[in-house]
This record gives sequence, C-alpha cells and structure tokens, in this order.
Amino acid sequence: MVKGNFRTFSLWKAFFFHDYTTDESLTIDVGCGSGQYAPWVRGTYVGIDLLKRNFPHVIADAHKLPIRDSCCQLLTVFDVIEHLHDDDLFLKEAFRMLEDGGKMVISTPNYWSIDARKDRSHLRVYSYNILCKKLTINEFKVSDVSIYGISRVFSEIPRSFLGKIGKNRENLLSEPVSTLESIYAVIGRSLERLILSSRSLASFLGLHRMSPTLVLVCEKHEGEKCMEP
Repeated sequence: MVKGNFRTFSLWKAFFFHDYTTDESLTIDVGCGSGQYAPWVRGTYVGIDLLKRNFPHVIADAHKLPIRDSCCQLLTVFDVIEHLHDDDLFLKEAFRMLEDGGKMVISTPNYWSIDARKDRSHLRVYSYNILCKKLTINEFKVSDVSIYGISRVFSEIPRSFLGKIGKNRENLLSEPVSTLESIYAVIGRSLERLILSSRSLASFLGLHRMSPTLVLVCEKHEGEKCMEP
C-alpha cells in the first residue's frame, strides 16, 4: 500500500505509472520532482531532474540525457515540456531512449487553461492539435488520449459571468454563487466518470481537446511512418 496523501491530480498521474509498467520494465521519469510516484511503479524506476534539491537518481538537463539508447519501456513527462527551451530536441532524446514499442506519457496544460497562462516559467503553450503534430513530426505515434479535469471546465467559467448570475440570483436561485459553482463541479465530475469509462465516447465528443490538462500516450515504432492524428 502506498503511503502519503495524494491530491486528485497526483493520484490520477500515479495510475499511469502502475498501469503502464510491469515487473520487468524500466521507467524513466523526466522532471521527477521528489520522486513521489516511485512506489506506484512496477519494475525499475529512474527519476531525472535538473534540481539537486529534489534528490533525483540522475541530475541532468532534459535536452541532453545521459541514458543509453533504446533502454526503457516507459517514459513519463508530466508538465515538463512547456518549460523546455527546445521541445524538439527533448523529443528526439525521448525517442532515442525508448525501446521499439515503448510508450511515452506526456502531459501539459491546455493552452486556454489558467494553469497554462499563470506560470511565468512556461515558455510556450500547446493545444491538442499542436502537441499531436509536434509528437508526429518527431516520429511518435499517438496511441491514446486521457482526460483529466473536465470538471474544471465548468469551475473555470469566468468570475464575471458568475457574478452577473449572482447579482440576479434572487430571480434564478435561492442559493449563493458558491452553490452554483458546486453544481457545475458536480456536473463536471459526472462527465469525467462517464468519459473515463468510455474512451470512444470521449473521442467522439472531442472532450479530450477541452480538458484543462492535455495527456497523450504515444509509442515509438522504428521504421513505421506515423500519420498525423
């Protein structure tokens, strides 16, 4: 059993480490932070980070990683690529490290989300289409998308709009604006559960494009021409 308190987003990311690993696999976590996901990994876990204070297994710049070719089965890159000066150079490094058939799980804030704009260390923002194209250009094949935070689509409705409703709520609702926000959140969480239970439905509705956090699973297939999604 894993110790520690995970917030929802952290727990959601942790599931990727468990679901995409086996007892024989090597997982490389780029931008590992404190390595909090290591207990969720089956097999061998190697954490890479640029910051010494995080005590990673390997201290290195993501643009030039001291890892041999074709050595890992899973590469995780959670909320890292938007901080890099040269995302293409990093993706070439990622492709080099993965074995043929290996997977990379990559996440980044969607371009319209608050998270994408408020962090001044972000050097660029990505939409779903831009990230897919970037991965395809660098020879990855996008094999799956995941949804996180659809409930936040509702909770991030502009405050000005909610304020207008709030001023007239005696004609609409007998409850304060905070209750209205709660209703949006409940609807969003229900949608999330529905989406997570049916990936085909999510794809059909295009809701992966609406998610505040873009999450793509892509694969390395040497010698295979990747088509744009």
